[in-house]
Amino acid sequence: MNTDTDLAEALHLLLLRLAGRVPDELVSRARSWLAADRPVDVARGVVFALLQSRIGLPGADAVVLAHVLLAADGNTDALAEVERTADADLPPFRFAPVDPDTLRLHDDQIAYNLDLTASDPDASSWDEHDSAVLHAVAAQPGPGVYALWRAWRYPATETPWPPPRRVYLVQSHGPAHTLPELTERLQQALAAAGDPDPQVETFTDPDDLPAYQRAALGYAALLWTAAQTPEVRIAALFDTVDAAGGPGFSPDHPLLEGTDLDRVSAYLTAGTALLASTVVMDDIVGSDRSVEVPMNFRTDGHWVWTDATTYYLTRHHLAPDPELVEHVLARQAADAQADAVALHRAMAALQATAFHDDADR
Repeated sequence: MNTDTDLAEALHLLLLRLAGRVPDELVSRARSWLAADRPVDVARGVVFALLQSRIGLPGADAVVLAHVLLAADGNTDALAEVERTADADLPPFRFAPVDPDTLRLHDDQIAYNLDLTASDPDASSWDEHDSAVLHAVAAQPGPGVYALWRAWRYPATETPWPPPRRVYLVQSHGPAHTLPELTERLQQALAAAGDPDPQVETFTDPDDLPAYQRAALGYAALLWTAAQTPEVRIAALFDTVDAAGGPGFSPDHPLLEGTDLDRVSAYLTAGTALLASTVVMDDIVGSDRSVEVPMNFRTDGHWVWTDATTYYLTRHHLAPDPELVEHVLARQAADAQADAVALHRAMAALQATAFHDDADR
């Protein structure tokens, strides 16, 4: 850590790793101290909480805290008493995209993530806290917030304590060293709305998030994004699905050849993995019925398709959904990759389709 900026980034990441493991009040206050350029208070508060709760600390985080304490007064005695551990375990919480009352009444009807960026989202899915943080996001100057999620955190076991609480996740396209100030701005907005210890997890790259925040992101509601929000469509695989005879392709199903086949196949293969599936099916076209056709789902943020679509294209030249083919041929190969927002919206669309299909049965 050669600069104050490096130190602020390191402490911000440390607090991300401690969220859910130490008291919410400390996490919230430590983030405020960090935004106010009080790293010594952050270090001392964290060390005390770790000792009080008998929580271990990875060696890399201990190095960060030691750097702060040595620069302050050179006293690292308390830090030396903190147990050193490997990477921290996932805290004993589970997450859901809805509040406790909704979860209790409609548990089996709720998808595990929701997309509330639609043009007419369900107003009952929002409350004053969501509105407060969204208004603060809108007021953020400069290279700002890219996406805002909200998850509800619940104890992983049946217990009356701790009570469920909101956790907000915020992806920024600004520099990493601006995250502490962004966090504090959103914490203040939530505190004004009545949340005494707001939990705001800010980040730039979701791939770098600790397990706690990744779990929250996977079971959250997307409240807002600066990204475009096109309709996500689910590609049809078969022409017919008969209850007695099973799925099938029509005799006049269109084929793809040559350059178009190569382009579409490469694009579909490069799509971002959305959902891995252990389900496989027989090749219903080829004579070798021992072939296992994969059913993993992929997306580019606009369409969702299965690896079976790619299989039937490359093996038998059977064209995918005509509108998917048109979409792919109008795009570049790099467009097949989807970011965190696109993945979230695609998963929500896939689940909505599954719920609709179940309701029709």
